[in-house]
Amino acid sequence: MGFARSMATAAACALLGAVAGRVAAAGREQAAAGEPLRLQAAQITVRGRDVVPGLVAALRVNDRPWSYLGVPAWLAAFVVNFSLIAASRELEPVIGLLRGGAREVSAGAPRPAVWTVETAPAAVRPPAGEGVFHRFAD
Repeated sequence: MGFARSMATAAACALLGAVAGRVAAAGREQAAAGEPLRLQAAQITVRGRDVVPGLVAALRVNDRPWSYLGVPAWLAAFVVNFSLIAASRELEPVIGLLRGGAREVSAGAPRPAVWTVETAPAAVRPPAGEGVFHRFAD
């Protein structure tokens, strides 16, 4: 009964963490756009996959090495979901790379240089001369 109660509390806190993270992310976007803070219930949508990381953290909190920290499961669920969702804009490129998707960059970030065969820089050749050993020397 204790485990079920602990997991039910962790699930509720994971959901609260996801909602609080969405509120924080919406507030940051409005502040970055220079708008006054106005939160609407329609802006806050929580999907099932938003709650899963907190539930996983709540289940793993009793395993080594995390058990030495003594963090309660409900706190781990809340903090993990809040921090992941609140920082989702900054973590977007990293999450895209981990999923194996295209390397999409946010609109405000500078785009990386892409080299093609025509625009690639000339290959660097090692210096030639006596007494200098290079693996790729002619």
